[in-house]
Amino acid sequence: MTMTREQEIFNKAYLGLAGQGFEQAVDPLGICQYVDANGRKCAVGHCLTDPTYGTNLNVAALIYEDPQAATDLEGVSLNFLVQLQQCHDKGDTPRGMRERLLNFASLRNLTIPEVP
Repeated sequence: MTMTREQEIFNKAYLGLAGQGFEQAVDPLGICQYVDANGRKCAVGHCLTDPTYGTNLNVAALIYEDPQAATDLEGVSLNFLVQLQQCHDKGDTPRGMRERLLNFASLRNLTIPEVP
């Protein structure tokens, strides 16, 4: 059975977030970033080849303004990406983020990847 693009993107995000203890990537003011000064990445940040983007770009603007991001995220809907990103942005505790990701996976019929 072939893995769907949604499952592939979700796996990258989930495993990346799990690897950093489901902690948010934020700037000193607590604003979510694609990658922060500590090297933590957000959900979408884990799916990007080079997540060095500013905090003021939402996912739609990121895809529109950066050809590499558009390529990295190709094959999934903007709605999917926005909802995946919200699992990070609104998951203000590690437990809360993990629960949001589990709910997201359930609603999308995605499998939770095994964390090594």
